[in-house]
Amino acid sequence: MIPEPKGREVVSLLERNVTVTMTITIGTRNLQKYVSRTSVVFVSISFIVLMIISLAWLVFYYIQRFRYANARDRNQVRTIRKGDQETEADFDNCAVCIEGYKANDVVRILPC
Repeated sequence: MIPEPKGREVVSLLERNVTVTMTITIGTRNLQKYVSRTSVVFVSISFIVLMIISLAWLVFYYIQRFRYANARDRNQVRTIRKGDQETEADFDNCAVCIEGYKANDVVRILPC
């Protein structure tokens, strides 16, 4: 690669009709000039932290999903029949509607 000042020098010589001879060789790019070691370390640590956070979120998500699926399986649904203990007057009321249970009500028994 030719740096800009050297390129301008070559162009000015060519504009004055001066013969310019160039030798082309294979070179290497000096990345140390453009990329500092500190920036590489910072980007690497940021990437690792991001991967750890993503993994933690993924584990949390699947644990919650597993717990929800198991909790759904534990809920029991049944229909109240005449003569069940829930229809008796001294039994607790429904915690949501604060009414007594009647025959043919569908009741979900929660694990709590």
